[in-house]
Amino acid sequence: MGASDGSKGLRFTVRHADGRVERLMVDADSALVGSGAHCEIRVGGAAPEQLVVTMSGEAVHVEVRAMEPMPLLDGQPFRQANVRPESLLAVGAVQIMVDVHDLDGERNIVKAKGDALSPLTWVALVLAVPLGGYVLFGDDLRARREVVPEGAPELFDAPVVSCRQSAADEALAAAFDGLSLARGKRERSPFAVQDGVAAVPLFERAGACFAQGGQAELAAEANGSARELRGRLGDDYRVHRVRLEHAVDVGDEKAAIREIRVLRSFTEGKTGPYVEWLANLERKLTMKLGKKA
Repeated sequence: MGASDGSKGLRFTVRHADGRVERLMVDADSALVGSGAHCEIRVGGAAPEQLVVTMSGEAVHVEVRAMEPMPLLDGQPFRQANVRPESLLAVGAVQIMVDVHDLDGERNIVKAKGDALSPLTWVALVLAVPLGGYVLFGDDLRARREVVPEGAPELFDAPVVSCRQSAADEALAAAFDGLSLARGKRERSPFAVQDGVAAVPLFERAGACFAQGGQAELAAEANGSARELRGRLGDDYRVHRVRLEHAVDVGDEKAAIREIRVLRSFTEGKTGPYVEWLANLERKLTMKLGKKA
């Protein structure tokens, strides 16, 4: 793709299906994302040319070249869109974030198509290529016509708006205790999603108790943390449900079982047809993939 002016480029942060995270800079004003050897950003399991990413000043625009597998932007299918630095692109089980960034000081720089790649970039791409071999399209999964049940359980209950303590000093003591506990659980949430889910009502309860104790600023801070975490985890929950539906539709058994395990973490302690379906499908796929190993 076209070379940049040399001062800024497209910065890609790629989280692969196995959990590896790579950051690559593209010294160009546009880049191809896909599985093809000619793509600046190689993604296992993607179409040969999946996405075209273009920068204009500080803005980043993404256009879809191939709809299979279905690319997602913040959990929703799309054709083309301007993306923000915090936007999350997904191609199969691979997550991508992209922004405009200074090239100075960056080592993993991918040259525009037709130019040579740096040695470190070749290492990154060699590591990425085997992912394509992990994609297993299961005819049996498609043939069974698995139907994803409607009515996935809500991740959160209604927001907590009251404090159990009425006296101001008792309310403040409860607020500080709850805030400390909520922050600890939030810190652990990248490793245990249920801690993140549990942190939300703790932040909300702390906010209500700070308000009861007359500390409006602390109440606003705690409630803001609750809203941010509620929104982020809710978006992640929705993204993983969409990914599972897509994996089932195309018969990608390994992608399906990865998403099932994530969703079972989200729904731990919940009941209902969707939760039962997740458990049953995980058991079936685990047995089947174990026999193929």
